[in-house]
Order: sequence, then structure tokens, then C-alpha cells
Amino acid sequence: SWQQLEFRFPKYEHIVFYQHPFPSPAYPERLHISEIFDEDGVVLFSVPHLFKGFFEPEHYFPLGLYEYARVFMRSYPGASFPLVDEAAADVLKEITGVSLGRVAEWIGLDDISPEAVAVAYFFVYPEKMSALWPDGYRQIDAALRTEFKKLNP
Repeated sequence: SWQQLEFRFPKYEHIVFYQHPFPSPAYPERLHISEIFDEDGVVLFSVPHLFKGFFEPEHYFPLGLYEYARVFMRSYPGASFPLVDEAAADVLKEITGVSLGRVAEWIGLDDISPEAVAVAYFFVYPEKMSALWPDGYRQIDAALRTEFKKLNP
């Protein structure tokens, strides 16, 4: 729940699980493994891919953390997360060994959120991130803590 008293996100109370990559109304021609569909407040996942990222986040992209970072960012647009520019993307690749392009291929969509990728890696690789991208690490930490303080005075 990222230290929140309310662990749900009211605009995103529906979760749909598939046993495989799926198309959707937003991406009818593309099989992909996760998505947020804002119009219906739905978060969609391919369960095998979600589990791989959950149980082996150092070997598979942590899909659940990524999508819920996106949900958090959409739910709290005032939170100030670091911009992931080309230099930051290079550092994320150094931390993980995986480029943002490879993450997009894994998910199956071109329009991923580099900032949400950074938040997911914040939880998986905290030591590496704080050492190699200290400003980004501090900004993510501050953004999450600021929202926690607002939610839990």
C-alpha cells in the first residue's frame, strides 16, 4: 500500500487477469501483457508475466510495480517524480542491464512510462539506484513520501 491508510485507488478498482498476452479496445491489434484502461478504471495483466516479475524481479520486469506506479502517478498528479531523459535512461540500463526499449518490447506496447519504470526499479534495485542515480532516487523517495504525508497526516 506504499504506507497509505487506504490501499485502494478509487479510480482503479477493477483488475482483469488473463492467462496470456491480450489485445484490448485501446490496442486491438497488439498483444501485450499489461495496461491501464482509464475509461473503465481497469488495470489489466497477463498473470504468467505478472508472476515472473513478482517472484523474480531481477530477471523479469516487475510488471505489477510498474503498473501501480502508473496508477499512483495518475491518482496523485501533484507528486513530483524525476523526468527520465536519455541520460537517466542510460543509468537505468546500467542499473538493470535492460534498456527502456527492451521493457517496451516485453510489455508489448511502445508508449511505456519511463518514469514508472524508474519507480519500479526504485523498489527492486534501491542500493544500485541510490549509488548510480542518487538524484533520481531521492526524487522518487521524496515524491512517494510527500504523498504519504498528505494521506497520513
